[in-house]
Amino acid sequence: MSAEAYFDMDQEEPISLGLDPVEIDAFLDRVENEAVTAEVAVMAQIEWVDSDGSPVLQFGMAPGTRSGFVGHIGATSSALSRGDSARAGTVAYDYMGNERVVPKSAEIDLAAVRRAVHRFVVERGARDDGVAWQELE
Repeated sequence: MSAEAYFDMDQEEPISLGLDPVEIDAFLDRVENEAVTAEVAVMAQIEWVDSDGSPVLQFGMAPGTRSGFVGHIGATSSALSRGDSARAGTVAYDYMGNERVVPKSAEIDLAAVRRAVHRFVVERGARDDGVAWQELE
């Protein structure tokens, strides 16, 4: 059972993530550095692969605005982070060379994104209680 991450369009194999917070931070730093270097918001995906299903966390990092988003896909429900609901429109994130748009209202502080990723990996697919979530249908 392992967490597998995807974000780089040149990536041929998933990045295996362990439970070590230092390793998770190194991966998050890599995603954030890619966003800074490319001057574009970057999206990544982490899947927990096991026999009980595969929860997925999609997240984006936009270091230029110190914001990002988190989306959680579980066996029975899906949710997106909820930031400032007054923010209208969408924002584009790059995922492996493809543009993905999310509502601006889903963007939250970058530190909250990082905490949500840590919780998902360390607790094997759990949603972070510190994030306000909007359920998706």
